[in-house]
Amino acid sequence: MNVLVVDDNPDGRLILRRTLEAAGHRVRVAADGAEALELARAEPPDVIVSDVLMPRMDGFALCRAVKEDPALAGAAFVFYTATYVEPEDEALGLRLGAACYLMKPADPDEVVRAVEEAAGSGAPAAPPPEGLEAERAWRLAHKLDQKVREVGLYRTAFEQSPVPMLVAGADGRLEGANPAARRWFGFDGREWVGRPLADLLPAGAAGPGAWARLERGEAVRADWEEERAGEARAVRCLAFPVQGPRRELLHAVWLLEDVTAERRLARHLQEAGRYETVGRLAAGVAHEFNNLMMVISGAAELLRPGAEGEARRRVEGILHAVDRAREITGRLLAFAKEVPSEPRSVRPAAWWPGAEELVRRALGTGVALEVEGLEDAPAFWADPGRVEQVVLNLALNARDAMPEGGTLRVRFREETVPEGSRRPGVRPGRYLAIEVEDTGPGIPPEHLGRVFDPFFTTKGPDRGTGLGLAVARGLVEAAGGRIAAENRPEGGARFTVLLPTARPGAEDPAQDRRAGAAARGAGETVLLVEDEPAVRHVTAEFLEGLGYRVVVARDGREARERARALGRIDLVLADVALPDGDGRRLAEEIRGVHPEARLLFMSGHLGALAGPAPAPVLPKPFRREELARAVRETLAPGRPTP
Repeated sequence: MNVLVVDDNPDGRLILRRTLEAAGHRVRVAADGAEALELARAEPPDVIVSDVLMPRMDGFALCRAVKEDPALAGAAFVFYTATYVEPEDEALGLRLGAACYLMKPADPDEVVRAVEEAAGSGAPAAPPPEGLEAERAWRLAHKLDQKVREVGLYRTAFEQSPVPMLVAGADGRLEGANPAARRWFGFDGREWVGRPLADLLPAGAAGPGAWARLERGEAVRADWEEERAGEARAVRCLAFPVQGPRRELLHAVWLLEDVTAERRLARHLQEAGRYETVGRLAAGVAHEFNNLMMVISGAAELLRPGAEGEARRRVEGILHAVDRAREITGRLLAFAKEVPSEPRSVRPAAWWPGAEELVRRALGTGVALEVEGLEDAPAFWADPGRVEQVVLNLALNARDAMPEGGTLRVRFREETVPEGSRRPGVRPGRYLAIEVEDTGPGIPPEHLGRVFDPFFTTKGPDRGTGLGLAVARGLVEAAGGRIAAENRPEGGARFTVLLPTARPGAEDPAQDRRAGAAARGAGETVLLVEDEPAVRHVTAEFLEGLGYRVVVARDGREARERARALGRIDLVLADVALPDGDGRRLAEEIRGVHPEARLLFMSGHLGALAGPAPAPVLPKPFRREELARAVRETLAPGRPTP
């Protein structure tokens, strides 16, 4: 069968030709209706397969001309189009004399079947009825109007898109840039037209390798960092080709996206993950360290009664070192958030020396530290470890603001907020004000309102997380205080922390926790459950020396055996974390056998307490006097059984 294929798209002609030739038909091709009419008159075909939208002569006009020519009217006509796909288009084609109207793309077998059925259908040889020319013209005009509207829609979308878009020709020069792109690059007017794209984008996005991929019809993705207006910006780019009918590269489009905030958030999440890991490591180290300190302090206390002269001074030195080590592990646990906040009355003069040591280490040698008003400062009511963290964060922030060196001044003073004060977030009353001042450049005015926002930082990506000041604010406000930032008139920044003053008569329990003689027992039976041999031995000696009868167990299994064998247990003193289970659950089981028993727990790792404890918890390392007081208070007759 002789088939004439008419399509202005070379790829479309080639595909149809190979499809029909594979089915055993002889095929000729034409690029438009005018060329097809010449070929048909030279050798009338059996079937004409034609597109609709073509230059010079469209498919509708070709069909009409074929049906009006007596020599060609017997040829079957099949429309095959991707543009004229409305029902009115199909109806017009059939009234013009077509045997079939197919929509692109169709399955090759469907195309072959339609062509063969059209050839055998006895296509009408009569010319189409009058009046169809006007309808054809109207359909063409309607389709043209639709195309114009589509082009206008695309243009509007291009102009109004918030995504920066660049269009370049195959020669690599700019042909289009929407307003978002012009703002991105700071274009003014049309000076960008014809500019090489390689002048604007890095090689990964517009270099030879990128163009080679675009010419192969592939999309290009690239990421880079750049600096604009003095600020670092992370950029993500997607480029894709616009191809012609022969798949040749005509244009390429670049879409740009500012992903600075996304990258910053990813870094913050990574940093937070590192903090969590370090915190867990710190908590684990503190736990092991506390057990070691427990053994050392216990041995020293057992030696102290018989030590005299130089030996006694050495024992006291060991105990002092243990106290210092306990403070360090307390800071580690506070960093790891393994200890709850313990607000109490704290005298700044007694608290500052420990905090000052940390601050000086953080500042290094390039920044001088000055302290004012310490001796006259009133006691504050807060967790001293939390306040220490606040001051340390402020000191680190000040150090980073003075890379060339300078002075950090910490000033203590009393401040009274009167009734009717309009200061936001501050209740009337007496406060301890801690002012931390630096001699750096100060805070840009536009940033003053955001310095305490989580993840906000003006430092580079490798120097700041934006968490230090946010954490400081959270700790201060949790203590019932307030923190504010301002610029000093003489230069530099000032951060003011307001902390509630201690109530009159309130004492710091940490300052007198070892005061007074150790309370002694009267032969009560204590079941001691501790898996660390050295800690178990020292604690047992403490208790026996205080007048208690001690039965020891190294784990839960052994403790249950001891409990079943004992006639009475007055106190169960158990470590929270045991190798074969939870000490709290074990104690409750023993209480089922000995309901008279009181409970007291000990732990060097308060993070092991997943939820509230059913009884008091004695933190390790503890002194003999602290153990004596805790045991005596737990066994006190008026104390309710937990």
